Amino acid sequence: MTIKSFFLFSLFSFCGFLCHLWSSGVGGYSASNTFTVNSGNSSNPTYMIASASMLGDPVYTGVVDSVTSSNVNFASGVDENNATIYPFAGSNVFNKDVQLPILTANAAGSSVTISYPGGFDSTGTGFAANNPPAIVIDAPSSGGVASEANATINSDGEVTAVTVSAGSGYTDAPVVTLIGGPHFLRNTTVGSANYGRYFLISTNTQTSLTLDYSRLANGESSTASAYFAVGDTVEVIPATTLGSLFGTDMTQLPSGWSYGTPHDVDWVYLWDTDYSTYYPYGFAGSNYEPAWKRGWYNVRNYDLGVQSNQVIYPDEAFLIAKKTANNVTFTFEGTVQTNDQKLFLPAGDKQILTNNPYGTDLMICELIPSTSIGSGTTKFNPGSSATDNNMDTITLLQSGTWTTYYYDSGTNPSVSATHEVATRKLSTGTMSATDFYIGHGDITGIVSCSVTGDTAGINGNDSNYSKLTISASGSTANALPTTDNGLNGFKITLSSIQGYKLNDDGDSEVDENGTNVANGSGVIIYSNLNGTHEIIDSANGYIVIEKIRDMNLKSNEQDVLASNATTNWAIGTKGSGYSANAKFFCIGGGGPDANHATACIGVISSTGAISSVSGSGSYSSAPQAIVSGGGWRTSSSGTSARGNEVVGATDGVFIDRGYSSGVKTFLASSNPNN
Repeated sequence: MTIKSFFLFSLFSFCGFLCHLWSSGVGGYSASNTFTVNSGNSSNPTYMIASASMLGDPVYTGVVDSVTSSNVNFASGVDENNATIYPFAGSNVFNKDVQLPILTANAAGSSVTISYPGGFDSTGTGFAANNPPAIVIDAPSSGGVASEANATINSDGEVTAVTVSAGSGYTDAPVVTLIGGPHFLRNTTVGSANYGRYFLISTNTQTSLTLDYSRLANGESSTASAYFAVGDTVEVIPATTLGSLFGTDMTQLPSGWSYGTPHDVDWVYLWDTDYSTYYPYGFAGSNYEPAWKRGWYNVRNYDLGVQSNQVIYPDEAFLIAKKTANNVTFTFEGTVQTNDQKLFLPAGDKQILTNNPYGTDLMICELIPSTSIGSGTTKFNPGSSATDNNMDTITLLQSGTWTTYYYDSGTNPSVSATHEVATRKLSTGTMSATDFYIGHGDITGIVSCSVTGDTAGINGNDSNYSKLTISASGSTANALPTTDNGLNGFKITLSSIQGYKLNDDGDSEVDENGTNVANGSGVIIYSNLNGTHEIIDSANGYIVIEKIRDMNLKSNEQDVLASNATTNWAIGTKGSGYSANAKFFCIGGGGPDANHATACIGVISSTGAISSVSGSGSYSSAPQAIVSGGGWRTSSSGTSARGNEVVGATDGVFIDRGYSSGVKTFLASSNPNN
C-alpha cells in the first residue's frame, strides 16, 4: 500500500491536542507541545500525525575558521594556564551511531550512575578512549554551584565511569547530559544564502566537523564550502531521535505506551524519502535479551538492530499508531526558532510527511508563501483545477477529516516579491480600508514644528518634532489621503534623506569644522531622520514625526531606491509579479485571528491598492496583515481563497509532488514568530 492510500483512505480516529507556548526572551521561544492519543487496538489503531519541530539548546556556538571540500574547521584556544581548549571534547563524539548511555545523578549531584539499555555492544560503535565526550550536570534549580563531571572510556568505547567534582545547593537530582551522538551543524549567519540550513554531522575531530549530505536538493554540491564560509557563525544542536523523543528504556517511555514484541505494540511511523514509504518502529522490552536488546526496532527489518538513534529531522513529521489500550500523552519540549526555515520538497511523483517547522500555529500562505509558488522544477507548482494531475498538493488532517489544497495557476502564480501591508490602530475597535496602506514617494520639504504640525513660534530646531512635506510616486494605486489624520498611526520608513548639517541650535548650517556658514553652503550629511517612525499627525501633503531635525533638506541629493522606485519614504511595500488580486489576513492586535469569521480580511489589487476590507473585527492594537497570492483552493471551495487555513503547532503536512518534472529542493517559508 502506498503512503498516499495509507493516509487518505484509512479510517483515522483523530484526537485533539493542547499546545502551550511561552516566551523565553532572547533567541526564540521555550515551548512545550502537549497532545494525547486515545487508546486503540491492533485491528483499529488510533492514529495521529505529530511533529517535534522545536530544537534543543546549542551545545556549541562559534565562528568558522576555515573550510575545505569535506570539513568545517574551528580554532582552538588556551585557558589561563596556557592549556589548549578545543571546540569539541573528543573525536567522533557526534557519530550518529554511537551507543549512548543513560546517566543518572543522585539528589546531591555528587555521583552519576551509568546504564546502557540491554547492555553495551562491544562490536558496535563507541567513543574514543583518549577523547571522551563532555558531561554536563545542570546547576541547582534554587541557586548554588553546579557539579562538574568527566567520563572514563574503555578500549571498546564504553563509558565505564563518571567522575564528579561535587557542587552545592542541590535539593533534587539534576539532569546529566552527555554531549554526543547525532547532532546538526546549523548556519546562523544572518544575510547568508544558507542562513538556517542544517546538516547532520557524520564524524568529527576536536576542531573539525564532517557533514552528511544525503538530504541535499537536486544539483546542490556535496562539499562543506558550498554552505559554510570563513567567518560564518554556526551552532551545533542535538538532533531529535526516536530515543531522545520517546525514550531509550522502558522506564523512559510515556505512560500508556506499550512495549514487547515490536509487531504487537504501539508504533511510530517514520517516512523514508528515498523509498517513499513509511517504516513502523516499535519498542522491544527486556524479555528478549540477550538475543534482542531493548530499544526501538524497524518492524520491517529487525536485522538493522536497535534504532534508538534514528534521526528525526527538524522538518519531518511522524505518525503515531496507538494499537493497544490506554491513552498516552506526549509532551515535546524545546526551543521554537524565530528565523525562517526551509521546507523540504521531494522530487516529482514522490511524497513526504513534513511538519510545521515553527512549533506554533501558522497559515498555509506562510508555510508556502507566494514567492515559493510557480512554474519550474524548484517551485511548488500550481494547477488549473482540483483534478490537475501534474501539480503539487498539500493535505492536512483537520478535525478528523483529510483536506487537500492546491494553488490555482491563474491567480498570481509568479510572485517575485510579496506585498507588505502597513496597518494602524486608531481609537475605534474596528478596522476599515483606511487602516491599511501601501505607498511610497518623495519628500520635498522638512521643517521643525509642534506636535500638531504648527511652525509658528518654533526657533531653529527647538522642537522634538519634524514636519515633512510628502508626495506619492511610483505605480502604486494608493494615493495620499486628503483628510486630516489620514496617515496617523502608520509606521513610515525614511531613507536616503540628505541635507546641509545644522548646528546644535538648528539656527545655522555648519561646515565640516562645525563653523557656522550661510544657508546652502553647509557640509552635506545623511539625516538622523532616516529610519522608521510612527506618524504623529498628518494632513493633505504632510506628516509629523517625533524626531529633531538636524539638517536643511537638499532634495536634489537624494538617492533613488530602485526597489520602490521612490526617493525618500515608504509605508508598507509594494510587491512584484502580481497579475491578479491578492488577499491579506489579519492576526494579532488583540482581535480575532485570520481563520475566525469576524477577522479582518482584505483584497489588494495587482497594482498594490487596498481594494476592499471585510470582517472588521475588534482590535486593541494594530494587527499584522499576512499577504497571500489568493490562489489556495480545495476541491470543494470553488474560487474561494483558502490561504488562511491554519496548520497547527504539532500538525503534520502531507506533500504530494504531483509535478512530474519537479526536483528535490528546499522552499522558503515565513516564520509567524517574527
